[in-house]
Amino acid sequence: RTHSGERPYACDAPGCNFRGTQTGSLVAHKRIHTGERPFACEEPGCSYRSTTTGNLNKHKRTHGGELRYACDVPGCDHISTTAGNFTCHKRTHNVNRPFTCDEPGCPYSAAEAIHLQAHKRTHSGERPFP
Repeated sequence: RTHSGERPYACDAPGCNFRGTQTGSLVAHKRIHTGERPFACEEPGCSYRSTTTGNLNKHKRTHGGELRYACDVPGCDHISTTAGNFTCHKRTHNVNRPFTCDEPGCPYSAAEAIHLQAHKRTHSGERPFP
């Protein structure tokens, strides 16, 4: 099904267009509609609950058990639980700022697309938040 694009498992919730390749993905998806979060964190005092074991395992790393990505820049004690977050963090230490403002004459560049998006509002005057 991966290469054929076939997605035979369809959500029956009204107005939902989700289609999955496996029954397990449909079961996990349906939890969005039901609000069910059957996987609970066992850390004392933590009330986190998740729709999937994968999300729970990712959450568990925040308690200090598996902080896999430690910054090696002297003086920086940043630790990330995911490769994606670590990649974004590493950009803060160097000049790798691939997201540049396209406003004529503006020298702004950012390490993350979300920061460029916020910056562009300074040119447009857009204020999306009250």
